[in-house]
Amino acid sequence: MRLMRVLSFALAVLLLVSCGGSGKDLRSPEASELPTILRAVPSDALAISCFDNAGDCLGSLDSTDVFRQLSLGRFSREQAALSLCYNGSIVHNLALLTGKEITDSSQTVASLLRQARTLNLDARFFRPDQTGLSEGVLVFTTAESQLNAISRHFINGQSILNAPEVLEACAPVVGQKQFMLLRNSGAERWLDRQALQGIYRRRDVVAFIKNYSEWMTIVPRKNSEYSFFSRCDESRSSYLANLFNGLKPGKSMLKSVLPLDCNFALAVTTPQPDYREAYEKWLDANVKFQAYEDRLASLRASTKKKPLAWEKELGVQEVALLRMTEGPLLLVRPKKAAKDLAPEANPYRGFIPALYGSAFAIEDDSFHACVHGWHVYGSEKAVTAFLFCEEFVENIKINTSISYLIYVPGKLLCRDAKGIRLCQVSNQ
Repeated sequence: MRLMRVLSFALAVLLLVSCGGSGKDLRSPEASELPTILRAVPSDALAISCFDNAGDCLGSLDSTDVFRQLSLGRFSREQAALSLCYNGSIVHNLALLTGKEITDSSQTVASLLRQARTLNLDARFFRPDQTGLSEGVLVFTTAESQLNAISRHFINGQSILNAPEVLEACAPVVGQKQFMLLRNSGAERWLDRQALQGIYRRRDVVAFIKNYSEWMTIVPRKNSEYSFFSRCDESRSSYLANLFNGLKPGKSMLKSVLPLDCNFALAVTTPQPDYREAYEKWLDANVKFQAYEDRLASLRASTKKKPLAWEKELGVQEVALLRMTEGPLLLVRPKKAAKDLAPEANPYRGFIPALYGSAFAIEDDSFHACVHGWHVYGSEKAVTAFLFCEEFVENIKINTSISYLIYVPGKLLCRDAKGIRLCQVSNQ
């Protein structure tokens, strides 16, 4: 799905930074408040895109997608849902409502079933008496066995709405014309294989997503913007979403030092002591605290400096990763602006990923310099290039009070007090 490819990159970055959440307390809706088409989606679906207009649904697909070839006729204005399931292999499904008056002998139904056969799709029309719904449902799938599974779901009165936490995940979608639900435990199946390629290993991205929350809900907004919401059992402290939802946004100053040739940037504000306490609590919940302490002890032994003392002395307010033509860089903004310093050997190599997570690990942090009030770490080539940089990204509107931001040319994802949003930006 084209929409899936667009969003999975942003979602992968969002989850990898290990902090997020909508920051909103939304009431869990009743099933009757949600689109009827959700009752035609299997309870084990891993990814679901819902539309109140089937024509828009097909329009969200790549031109080469087999579902795109269907001519919906009078059903083009009915509710529709795309879903992805896994049953030994990945299976794609399309379900659409057909209205209360339609029967299996309807000309439009017959036409679509013929089209499905021509396209080597398996399809079936389910009457209202077969679904328990007030109208018929047409289902198209890439695997015949899926039709039998969907039929069993209808017979047993089961659907995606019976999945754990899904009603809570649907809180932001009441009244929305389009939205997406992603089951994070299925990230290995639905995450686009090109997402973050060349930046992070795919297996690491998948692991972060699975540990982030049970569900992610994505709602399109105006001007190509998207809002993200997470949902999981609030008693599970091992979920990243639960851990970081309690952190207040900090002040970000990254936009003032973002080079024009930067192809990826990640910045996280680190209000102390709340950030350190929250991070260590999450490590403990995931049985990673001992490894974290061992790593800090190892760095202390090799550098004669405690990483936590280094953090406290600088009063670290923000940490950033930049990937540029000359190589990756790590930036640290201290509480008191650093005085300019020419490149020199970095005596504290490895401190930043040890303190803030593997998302900030780079190949070479052997040099250190200070410019624009920031500490800069990376290879000698990359650090020197940054010191002499004269072209910066301009005209990006970023709320200075945020939890984090992720930038790639043309796109910006950030979380502030109002929630998480993805938007288009101009580089100039």
